[in-house]
Amino acid sequence: PEMYTLTLGLASTQTNFAQSEGLGFLMAQAVFAALPVLVLYAFFQRHIVAAVAGGKPA
Repeated sequence: PEMYTLTLGLASTQTNFAQSEGLGFLMAQAVFAALPVLVLYAFFQRHIVAAVAGGKPA
């Protein structure tokens, strides 16, 4: 099996299996792709907001 990044794998799955698997499968993959970013944002939210605002994190 070839190794792809998550986004390339999702794009490949979308073009190859979208008709047979249905929309639910693609939506589950989208959630799976977004989950790491959301977890990191939740963990570092205070620091991100402080950096954007130009201050120091509390």
